[in-house]
Amino acid sequence: MANAGSVDHPMTEQEKKLVQASIEKIYADFKQRVAEGRKKIRHTLKPLPRAVFGQA
Repeated sequence: MANAGSVDHPMTEQEKKLVQASIEKIYADFKQRVAEGRKKIRHTLKPLPRAVFGQA
């Protein structure tokens, strides 16, 4: 994966999975912080549409 993140080649399935996992981790952390800031339980927050992450 020396070329990971390179714009010179299409992403491999493994790279796509890693990027998606990173997005999901960042979003989970974000939701947790929002829930803490709003004094709410995380699962009560409304999910964002998948289109936000390019999966319309």
